[in-house]
Amino acid sequence: MSGKISVPGNYSGYSSPRANGYRRRSSYLPLKDGCRIAWDRYLPTRNGAPLDGPLPTVILATGYRRAWPFSKDDAAQHVVRRYPHLREGDTATHVNLSSVIDRDGRGSWPGKNTSDLELLAEWVRLNGSTPELLLLFGYAFVVIDVRGTGASFGTDYADGWQTGKDLAEIFEFFVREPWCDGNLGMIGVSWAGGAQYFVMNYGTPHLKAAIPQMAGYDAYYGWYPGGAYLAGFFRQWSRRRESEDREQAALPVDDDTHGRLRDQALEERRQVAYPTDEELDEGRNAPDMPTMARDEMLEMFPVRNRPLADGTTIDLDYQALDFKRANLNGTAVYFFAGWFDMFPRDVIIAYWNYTGPKKLIVGPWHHNNYWDREEALRWFDCWLKGIDNGVADEPPVVYSTQGSDGYALGWNAASDWPVSGPGDSVLFHLGPHTGDSRYSRNDGALTEEAPRSSGEFDRLTVDYRATAGTGARSWYHSGPFLDYSPLADNHRKGLTYTSAPLAGDLELGGHPELVLHLSTTAQTGIVVAYLEEVDPDGYGRFLTEAVQNLEYRDIQSTCPIEMKRLCYRSYHSSTRRKARPGEVFELHVDMLPVSCVIRAGQRLRLSIHGADLDNYYSIETSPPPVLSIWRDAGRPSRLSLPVVNPGPAREALRIPGAFEGCPDRGRHALEFRR
Repeated sequence: MSGKISVPGNYSGYSSPRANGYRRRSSYLPLKDGCRIAWDRYLPTRNGAPLDGPLPTVILATGYRRAWPFSKDDAAQHVVRRYPHLREGDTATHVNLSSVIDRDGRGSWPGKNTSDLELLAEWVRLNGSTPELLLLFGYAFVVIDVRGTGASFGTDYADGWQTGKDLAEIFEFFVREPWCDGNLGMIGVSWAGGAQYFVMNYGTPHLKAAIPQMAGYDAYYGWYPGGAYLAGFFRQWSRRRESEDREQAALPVDDDTHGRLRDQALEERRQVAYPTDEELDEGRNAPDMPTMARDEMLEMFPVRNRPLADGTTIDLDYQALDFKRANLNGTAVYFFAGWFDMFPRDVIIAYWNYTGPKKLIVGPWHHNNYWDREEALRWFDCWLKGIDNGVADEPPVVYSTQGSDGYALGWNAASDWPVSGPGDSVLFHLGPHTGDSRYSRNDGALTEEAPRSSGEFDRLTVDYRATAGTGARSWYHSGPFLDYSPLADNHRKGLTYTSAPLAGDLELGGHPELVLHLSTTAQTGIVVAYLEEVDPDGYGRFLTEAVQNLEYRDIQSTCPIEMKRLCYRSYHSSTRRKARPGEVFELHVDMLPVSCVIRAGQRLRLSIHGADLDNYYSIETSPPPVLSIWRDAGRPSRLSLPVVNPGPAREALRIPGAFEGCPDRGRHALEFRR
């Protein structure tokens, strides 16, 4: 076949569309323990007739309703915005992003020419969902309400072992069905990504390929990045989860005509009240929530000594991905991450520690605007259909590099991440006042010259109103953009350090490291830092950030997993240590990974705060604490940036044609506003 293309985000000629519609059917699957799980089966059709089977099958296991009646009054308005083509009362699912499902379960694209399969597939690639595209190419697709969610019975949605066990049992049922050829894959973002980790932990020979997307491997770190409670995200996540049951409950399965079984399932889980995140914030359930340790969180959601498929047992330690167990499953895993998502660090660590067939992609995306159409088809064609399309032979790491406007300048392939070596860095020191105080409390310098003086520091009285705003990555976003424009006003509530204009272009490709010599008048607190690119007019564009709870400032010398050059903190209660007021200590903080080019003439600005009202929980005291950032010869606070050096080695990383033709909404996630 001529005209074959197979590079990241650009795929054609290796397989052909076979269908121009699909059929949805839903039912309950009773598990061995009696719990009934609601699931939807989607089978591709050609002119209304099912394709000859059996078919490779891709599965999405979700906690966000497998199907529901569309309503513009849905409390989760970001869900409503995804379906502009649906009318009130239509069936909404994770599949029909551009198609319509009628009362008989037939999925179609009204008004589209369905006789030309190639044209239909191209239109769906640009406008539809990944499941729709997979259906057109001859895959069966299944969506499952995990236990305790949607129309499924059960209560313990927080037990990852139980989710893995349930799915392994369900898979045994699927592979015996006449429509399934025994080759199973999984896909899904966030919670649905964690479900993939859980079933790999439990163990099943049937899961041949998986694409976990924007899914942190460590649930503790997801709740507590840097040991600081991610209050902004969980307030809204809690509201969404509760509103889905209360206001727009999942559709009943086909045989549950009047929804009586669905209503029984809802009532069953109402009897087991999990604490809401608002309650956790207010301390009614956990007084130590702002500084909760990993082992204390385990007491809330214990997952210990649970039997696995091979007869051994597992202690998850509230980690979604237990590498020792998951590595035994042999699943081919394509890890998806976004530079502006909440979990890029976690996804990268998961990639480092998984030893089965694997690939990592990091793109210009946040939690819900990733672009995966071609990559899902390439991955599943290779591992479920056995098509030799080259994806298994490519360099295992694919990543985008952003320009100052947030758009991807290009895509690169590498043998590992980070692409910057241990010695490839530029070091900036925090310096004294520059003479212009319009930006912050101190308007300090960021300089490559090491300090020579003694006794120099900057003092910051913590302003609890400081915030990056509700457009930051830590909020639950489904729109196309993040918005960090509040940082401009936020600088006045903190400390800033700004460099001179860069003499040449600077490409970053790794994890910036911030080292602060710090003292505080309090025993507890957090430090939040933001890094921006600044144009000649003083307008800043967000690059990356970090947060660290000061009670977990100590780095552990023994690390049980591969962390490359990142700092390892266990966040166990035995490592929690209150600060001694006035005592200077050294704080090492890894900023979230970044890949970008900063042009000559631009400047860098680092801002430091002791709070972020909209994003992280802080215990407010009166008077507020005072932080002192030391920056003298004996205590040089500094920022180390990972540099990708220009030259032939850099040029060799580029992937011509990658994501060519990708819609604008899949090429960037930041919206810059003056």
